[in-house]
Amino acid sequence: MAIKPKRDKTILDYLSSTDFLKALLILFIIFLSLNWLLLSLFPRVSNSSWKGVFIFLGTRDFENSPLFLIITFLFLLNFFLCIFLKELKVIRKRFDLEKIRHLKLEKAKFTFTTKKMDREEAILRGEEVLKKKYRVEREENEKEVKLIAHRFLFNKWSIFFFHLSLPLILLAIFINYLMGFNGLLELAEGYFFKDEPQYYQKVDKGPFFPGYRGFKVANKKFKVLYYPSGKEKFYGTELVAIENGETKDLGTTEPNYPIRYQGRKIFQSKNFGLAVSFVLIDKKGNAYPNLVYFPFKEGEEQSEKKIELPSEITAVIKLKYPEKGGTLQRLKNTPLSFYISLYKNRKMIREKEISKGEKIKVSDQFDVSFSDVTFYSGLQVSYRPGDYLLYLGFFIALFALINYYFLSPEVICFSIKERKRGLEIKMRGFTTKFSSNFQEKLGRIWREIVEPN
Repeated sequence: MAIKPKRDKTILDYLSSTDFLKALLILFIIFLSLNWLLLSLFPRVSNSSWKGVFIFLGTRDFENSPLFLIITFLFLLNFFLCIFLKELKVIRKRFDLEKIRHLKLEKAKFTFTTKKMDREEAILRGEEVLKKKYRVEREENEKEVKLIAHRFLFNKWSIFFFHLSLPLILLAIFINYLMGFNGLLELAEGYFFKDEPQYYQKVDKGPFFPGYRGFKVANKKFKVLYYPSGKEKFYGTELVAIENGETKDLGTTEPNYPIRYQGRKIFQSKNFGLAVSFVLIDKKGNAYPNLVYFPFKEGEEQSEKKIELPSEITAVIKLKYPEKGGTLQRLKNTPLSFYISLYKNRKMIREKEISKGEKIKVSDQFDVSFSDVTFYSGLQVSYRPGDYLLYLGFFIALFALINYYFLSPEVICFSIKERKRGLEIKMRGFTTKFSSNFQEKLGRIWREIVEPN
C-alpha cells in the first residue's frame, strides 16, 4: 500500500494549533507578571525614557495596552481558525448518510419473519409509521428494500456552533472595548445636555471611539412613585430631544429600560436627588446661575457639597432635611434650610443659615443667592457597537446547548427482504444519547408496523 507523503504545514496550521494556544497562554501569564513586577518596583516612575515601555506593557493602564490588544486578537484568531479548520473536518465524519445506507443488520434489535404479509404491504406500513416523525429515504433492489429514517441529524453541529459562539462573544467584547463609550452625568429638570465631552462628569471610551454626535437631550420631568411605606417603587426621567429648535418626545427612561437615540442608549441610574440652583451676582448686577446637586439617601438628616467660588473662596453648603427619612417628593414641597460656610485659605470667614431668595455677601465683588429647588436625575449614556454581535453569540450558544442536551440524533434502518420461509423484516436504530428511551421508542414503532391491530 502506498504511503501518502506528509503535507507541509502552513502558517494557518501553526496559528490554529494547540501549541500556539499554549504559547499565547504562557505569554499572557508573563505579561501579567511583568506588569505586576514593574508596578511594584516603580510605583512612581516619571522618567520619560521609560514612558514608551510602560505604555506598551500597560503598566499604568492595563486595558489600553497595545500588547494586551495584540494578545487578545491572537486568541480570537486561534479560536476562529481552530473552529473552521478542525471542527468542520470532525463534523463531516459524523452521521454520514452514505455510511448509514450500508448499516449492517446482522445484529438487528428487532427481527420478524411472516408469511401473512406481502412485500408491498410491509413497505407501505413501514413508510406510513416512520414518516410520522422521521425523514425517510428509500433504497431498493430485486432482493431487499431499505427504509432509512432519521431526524435531528443537525445535532452534529451543536458543538461547532457552541465553539463558534465563544469567539463571537469575545469579539463583541473586544469591539465594545475598542470603540465603545460610556458617559455619566447629572441632569436637573428643565436643563439639557449635549453629546459632547464637557457635559459628562465621567467618560470612559475606547481608543477607536468614532466620536460624539452633538445631539441635545433635555430632562422634561423626573418621576417618582412610592409604596405605601414610603419606599421608592418607580423612578424615571421623561426625556425630550431638541432638534432645530423643536422638541421631540423620547419617552421615559427607567432602570434597565434605556431609551435609544442616534445610536446611543440612555440609561436611568440610581443617582437622583435635589438640584439647588444658586446665583452669583456681581457689582454690576450680572447673574451667573449654577447648580448644586444633593443626592438623596433615605434616612439621612443632611447633605453637604463643596463648591469653588471666585476670589479663591470655597463654600461648603449643607442642606438640612426637615424630617429624617422624608421622601423625595416631600422634601421638594417643604421649605428647606441651607447652611453656607465660607473658607479662604482654609480658614472659615463666615457661616450663616440662608433661605430661598436671600442674598449673602461672599466678597467685595460677589453675592450669592439660592433661587430654586428641583429634582435632578443621574443618566448614563453608552455606545456599544458590539452588543448585537454579543446577543448573537449568546443566542447561538443557547441554541447549541438546547440542541445538544435535549435533541439527540436518531437513525432507524428498516429492512424488508424475501426469504424462502417468508418475508423477513428487520429493524435497527441507534442514537448518541437517551439510549434506553430510544429502545422503548423503537419497540413501539416495531409493534405499530408488524401488529397494526
